[in-house]
Amino acid sequence: MRWPACLLLGFWVAAAQQSDTAETLRKAIAAQQRRDFAEAVKDFRLVLEKRPDLTEARLHLAAALTEMGRLDEAISVLEPASGKPGVRRNLAIAYYLLNNLPAAIRELERLDAAESADPQIQRVLVDCYLRAGTPAKALRLIEPLAKAHPADAALQYQLGVARIRSGAPADSLEPLELAGKRGRMADAYLLAGATALELGQMQRARDDLEKAVAIDPKIPGVWTWTGMARDRVSDEEGAKQAYRNALELDPRDFEANLHLGAILYRERNMAAAKPLLDRALSLQPKSSLALYALALVRAAMNEIDQAVQDLERVTVSEPEWLEPHVKLASLYFRVHREPEARREQELVEKLRTEHRDKKVPLPEMR
Repeated sequence: MRWPACLLLGFWVAAAQQSDTAETLRKAIAAQQRRDFAEAVKDFRLVLEKRPDLTEARLHLAAALTEMGRLDEAISVLEPASGKPGVRRNLAIAYYLLNNLPAAIRELERLDAAESADPQIQRVLVDCYLRAGTPAKALRLIEPLAKAHPADAALQYQLGVARIRSGAPADSLEPLELAGKRGRMADAYLLAGATALELGQMQRARDDLEKAVAIDPKIPGVWTWTGMARDRVSDEEGAKQAYRNALELDPRDFEANLHLGAILYRERNMAAAKPLLDRALSLQPKSSLALYALALVRAAMNEIDQAVQDLERVTVSEPEWLEPHVKLASLYFRVHREPEARREQELVEKLRTEHRDKKVPLPEMR
């Protein structure tokens, strides 16, 4: 059978085009592998102009654009082929990296339903749920996943976070400690220690925080939390050193300034305590606790008028906090303001009678 000349010519042109496209695709992939993403993007676009149905080129182009931080363009490349195998996964990750959580969750949920509970998809979906403020959904997904993979430190960490945000902090400690141990994850031990401290489990908190420090002494906040834990188990010298370590890393650490100032006040080292508390208050001008602590230092340094003004501000902003009223009554008597002193004493008795006094985070500051 003899083919018409026009058909033979069309076949040869198509074959040549396919050959050219394959060569351009090969060059694009080679450029991508040597991290010449600009060249790769140019060639991948040339391929897709001729072969828009070529999923391989579309995925590579999206990956190169993602490497360049051009996530919006990566999404525009992937969206037209979102129904094809492999594309939806990459599209979901692009949405995730772009922090478009509703779109990422939509695509990930479709993948989770279609791909038989792929652990990698579920990990990202759990993180999306947590970041989107839906911890109950995260917990429902992560509980069986973490149970099925007990040695996976990252999953145990996600489980701990999900339990904390779902209102079950006591149940978070075991998976967080497991994550810290198996993955040598300082942030897992830090979160476990901070949570245990808030739950009143002082020794456990200290143990976890010391492990966090041993793994990574520069993780943000670790020395401040360690200082609080040491202080709560009566290791005052250890607490002071922890707070000083925290301030070396970040002189603007509010908690470290405040708590180190409080310890120095208790030691009656007012000259060292005052600049720390001044800095704490400058960092958080609305902190009643910092203002109260500074007022106590000023009173101890015989700066009575300023201490009175500070305490008056505290009692206005925190009217049911007992200790500032007690101290203010005492200072009013010292400056011979008996009517105000008696008024404060009456308020103190009223608060005590009603059992409405606030629990002070630093009750030792008297």
